[in-house]
Amino acid sequence: ENFSYTTGDSLEVNGWITYNGTNFPILVSSGSLSYTNYPSSGIGNSANVIGTSGKEDDQKTFIAKSAGSVYVSFLVNFSTATSAANGDYFFGLQSSLSTTLKGRIYIKRKTGTDSLAFGISKAGTTPTLTPFSYSLSTTYLLVLKYTFNSSSKDDVINLFVNPDLS
Repeated sequence: ENFSYTTGDSLEVNGWITYNGTNFPILVSSGSLSYTNYPSSGIGNSANVIGTSGKEDDQKTFIAKSAGSVYVSFLVNFSTATSAANGDYFFGLQSSLSTTLKGRIYIKRKTGTDSLAFGISKAGTTPTLTPFSYSLSTTYLLVLKYTFNSSSKDDVINLFVNPDLS
């Protein structure tokens, strides 16, 4: 999603569906993040999804898939200590048949530092975190891979941070 929408508009007026929290809509911000060799780098605008307490949850519908693997990639930049949530998820994949998020991506700031860790979980399980080797005000490319197996219990999720794109 390149957020090629009018700056200041909410995601809702651009086809996204709000399903949790409506007091603080996610707004389109001017400008885009960049990452070397990433095809969507520098295109469109951006959306601030963390930073104000109570941000709503928005979703976008895609073609359903139940076999093989699904990859989702995007750029993130947590620019201030307050925007780096204390272990909260900020992205999730959801089956159209369920309200359970099948794959979540988390951000956690190490107390008293500017060090960040990313995390993943499957279907609401406790997240597995990376080491606290990431920093505030740095753009990262995240790739979530969700692999469907015989049942959701044995599906596999992987998180790649800054994979080699050369």
